[in-house]
Amino acid sequence: MSIVKTKDKRVLSGIVKKDDGNAITLQTETEIVIIPKSEITLQKEQPISMMPEGLFAGLKRDEVRDLVAYLGTARQVPMLATEQNAA
Repeated sequence: MSIVKTKDKRVLSGIVKKDDGNAITLQTETEIVIIPKSEITLQKEQPISMMPEGLFAGLKRDEVRDLVAYLGTARQVPMLATEQNAA
């Protein structure tokens, strides 16, 4: 994971997907952002994952396996309808 600070005082964290020398493409938790290098005041690699600390602690072995397999896929499972999101 990388932390990126910009001239306009934004602080972004995510995974650098591309660096072409002129700009970086950063995958944040919610979006893909292209940031020109001329706008970056700090870019620092972090030795931590975006996954919450201790997430595996409460899971059984097969649940960990299923989660890792899901995270490795390109598609997302449909969200279950709840009172809050059902229209």
